[in-house]
Amino acid sequence: YDPQNSFLHRVLERKRGIPISLSIVWAAVARRVKVPCFLCTDMPMHILIRVTTGGGVADDLYVDAFGNKVMDYSELLRFCASLGLSFDEDFVKQGVATAVYARLLRNLRNIYQQAASRPGSQALQCSFLARLAATCSQTIAISASAPALAREVQQVTALRDKVRELLASRPPELELWPA
Repeated sequence: YDPQNSFLHRVLERKRGIPISLSIVWAAVARRVKVPCFLCTDMPMHILIRVTTGGGVADDLYVDAFGNKVMDYSELLRFCASLGLSFDEDFVKQGVATAVYARLLRNLRNIYQQAASRPGSQALQCSFLARLAATCSQTIAISASAPALAREVQQVTALRDKVRELLASRPPELELWPA
């Protein structure tokens, strides 16, 4: 996984990203032209955008920005089934804005953890560890306003502290941000 696919400025430059970053861009453009929509942050495995029509869940439209498709309710149900999920209306309810950021940070934490554990130069591993620590700190900072993070904040805090200990024990000549 490439962390660049999570950073909105890089997504816009490269014209590619992961489902959440593409959904953020799609929703921002849609809102700019007055299309009422929001990101379905509680949708497992794959984030969708809900375009509200005023009629409720069964009348709204659902956009998969990554898969480049617009779905009605029956297609949404089939989409959930294709992911092995039984549809739950909570998947498509509107959540707080910080839930989007929390989900993006969760993706980055996983990317940096995997990258830091791969064989490579010690400098590169330290660079990924530093990014992991920073991502954990951001997660902790928004946890008070993101209810979805409440259950994982202790785990993230422990991870951040462990990573900081590892970084503190690195040789001083080892750069954290190699060129």
